[in-house]
Amino acid sequence: MKKISLKSNDNRLAMDGAINSGAASKGVSILGFSLLIGAALTLPGNAFATSVSASETGGFTITSPDERFSFSFGNRAQLRYDYIDADDGDDVSNFRLRRLRPAVSGHVYTPDLTYIIVPDIANSFTMLVAAMNYRFTDQFQVRVGQAKTPYGYERYTSSGRLSFVDRSLTTTFDHAFPIGITAHGNIPEAAGLTYEVGVFNQGERNQNNFDNRHRLVGRLDFEPFGSMHPRRLSYPDAPIDDMRFRVGVAGSISRTDLNLIDDRGSLSGFEETALLSLQAQPGFVRGDLRHVDIWAINPDFGVQIQQFSLHGELHYMEADPNGTGDRKAEILGWMAQAGLFLTPEWQVVARYSEVDEDNFDAPGVDAQEWRVGLNWFYDGHGLKVQADIGQFEDKVTRDEDTEFRLQAQITF
Repeated sequence: MKKISLKSNDNRLAMDGAINSGAASKGVSILGFSLLIGAALTLPGNAFATSVSASETGGFTITSPDERFSFSFGNRAQLRYDYIDADDGDDVSNFRLRRLRPAVSGHVYTPDLTYIIVPDIANSFTMLVAAMNYRFTDQFQVRVGQAKTPYGYERYTSSGRLSFVDRSLTTTFDHAFPIGITAHGNIPEAAGLTYEVGVFNQGERNQNNFDNRHRLVGRLDFEPFGSMHPRRLSYPDAPIDDMRFRVGVAGSISRTDLNLIDDRGSLSGFEETALLSLQAQPGFVRGDLRHVDIWAINPDFGVQIQQFSLHGELHYMEADPNGTGDRKAEILGWMAQAGLFLTPEWQVVARYSEVDEDNFDAPGVDAQEWRVGLNWFYDGHGLKVQADIGQFEDKVTRDEDTEFRLQAQITF
C-alpha cells in the first residue's frame, strides 16, 4: 500500500531510517556529538555545584557562575498505538515508540551564541538538529547547521506541540532537516513581524548536497495581537481570555536533479512529490529530469478566541523539467483544522486536508484525509494523551483506509 507513505509524515519512517548510513550521516552525527562534548567540557568545574535549575517544561539546566556557559538537557517520548483498517491489503494493529528525542541546548562564551542538538533514537539513531545560532541583535540572527527549513506552519511546528497525533497530508510538501544557513529575527517597528530566510542543501537530512545548486527558503509571520502561544509556532494547549491572530507566508525555490533519487540518496518529501507527479505523465522519460525547476508558495493563518481555535494552510508547488513549461506538474494542497476546549484540560479537534495533482492524476499524490480527535492536557503539551480517528482516500485508486491512533507524550 504505497499510498499510505504520503498520508502523514510518520508513515515515512522507513524512508527516514534508510538514509542514516554513509559519510554524510556520520559527519552530522560527529558534529552533533562534538558540540555536545564541547559544551560540557567548557563549563567551569564549579558550575555543577553552584547553579542547577529545573525547567518548567522538563529537563534541567546547568549554568556557570559568570553565566557565560549553560548546558540544558531534556527528553521527549511518544508512545503510540495504531490500527489501520486497510481497503486493499491486511489490517494492521501496532504498538510503537513513535519518537524518543533527547535535546541538548545552551550557550557558550556569551548568551548570544547558542547551540541545540536533537537526535531521534526511537528506532535507529538519526541526527535531526545540530545547529548553532548567533544573535547580533533581536532583528538579525544567524543559524548554521542542520535544522528545519522555515516552510509550512504545521511542518515547522514541533511534533510535540501539535493538536493531532501527527501532521496532515500537507507534509507531502515536507522539506525535512537539511544542512544550511538561515538569517532570522523580528522587527520591533512592526509589532509581531518575524522573518526567516535561508539557503540549504537539497535532499534529506544528514546528506551532503548533490551538486552546486541549493534550495532557497523564506518565511514571514505577523502576530499583531501578541504571540499566539507561549512558544512561537505551536498549537493551543489551553484556552485564553482574549483573542489572538496570526498570518504567515513561506516560499521555496530550487533547481533539482530528480534522477539522483536512486544514485546518491533520498530526496525530501517535497522533491518526491514532484517526482511522483512527473512520473504520472504519459510518455514519461526519467532521464529528462536533470534540471527541474521547483518553486512553491505557502500562505497560512491562525486564530484563537478563548476556547476556540482555527488554523489553515494552502500549498502550491510547480515542477518544470528543463524549464520548458510544456510538461510541468502543478500540485495544490491545503488543510484546515479547528479545536474547541470543553474544559481547560479537554479539547476536541477536527481536520481536513487534501493534495491534488492538477495535470496527471498521480497515485498517492491525489489524496484526501479527514480526522476528528480528543486531547487531554495534564500539563499542556508537556504531558498529554491524544486520540484521533480518520480516513485516507487515494483519489486515483479509490482505496480508502481508516486509521485509529492513540498516543501519550511526556516531556522530561
